[in-house]
Amino acid sequence: MRRNTQDRQNRLAFTLIEVLVVVAIIALLISILLPSLAKARDQARKVVCMNHQKQLANANYYYSADHRGRLPHFDYWLYTRDSSTGLPAGAVPECGQLFGLKTPDRPRGHARNYAATAQIYLCPSDKGHRWDPPGRAVALRPPTFSYTRNKYVMNRLGFAPSDQGGIEIAANYFPINKPKRPADTPLLLEEYEYSPMNDGHFVNELDSGGQNSLDYLTTRHGGREVATAEKIADFAKPLQNDSAGQAMVSFHDMHVASYRSVRFNTARADDPVRHHFLAPGMPLPTTTTGTTAAGK
Repeated sequence: MRRNTQDRQNRLAFTLIEVLVVVAIIALLISILLPSLAKARDQARKVVCMNHQKQLANANYYYSADHRGRLPHFDYWLYTRDSSTGLPAGAVPECGQLFGLKTPDRPRGHARNYAATAQIYLCPSDKGHRWDPPGRAVALRPPTFSYTRNKYVMNRLGFAPSDQGGIEIAANYFPINKPKRPADTPLLLEEYEYSPMNDGHFVNELDSGGQNSLDYLTTRHGGREVATAEKIADFAKPLQNDSAGQAMVSFHDMHVASYRSVRFNTARADDPVRHHFLAPGMPLPTTTTGTTAAGK
């Protein structure tokens, strides 16, 4: 009787080979499912990012509806500046015009909160990395925003002139219906985390040496992972080698779409590719000699 019980217990136990087979099957399933799960997670973050940009675009639109068709100030939409120093007095979204706060050129402010929450200023895939290249502009801290305004089109249409006595003049408030092709003209863009000038507005200019652009589009959606050391060694090279990475862009007609960043990032600031993306339907800027900035 005791022997029969022992035999029954032996038959109920797993052998080492059976355990190894089960472990191997589980490992195989994990290796198959993990890439799909990671892809699904990235896609979910992309959808959230697009939703945040849509809410921000709508906030800008509602602001313009209450202010004679003009968008918020290209700087003050995000933060305010100290008029005596020109430096950000509060580089967080809650200090911007979409939250109804006072600004140096509009000291009375306004009552409405158009943005609702500061969370919509951030892409869930933005890890908050910022870097200041030696001798170049300093990115804003803390990194509480992922999106920037398209100031380039303002410049091309004669808006956004220089400061006057520390106070921005009214021309910095861009009419939302001014672009000739609103469905193709970016309103907000996702800027590259390591851009030399990650300051809340996209100017598309060359640095003081005339070699590198100051603004780039991010590649965090679908792009390859790049080590921080590689980014710091040459912040532009990883972007130019990333053919899959995308940025989310909202347009003046309030729709949001993904944009493959490589073509924009491989072009210099004076290249027509950048101009036609940021200010479609407008003639290329000219130099003092009368030729286009791209030399064509």
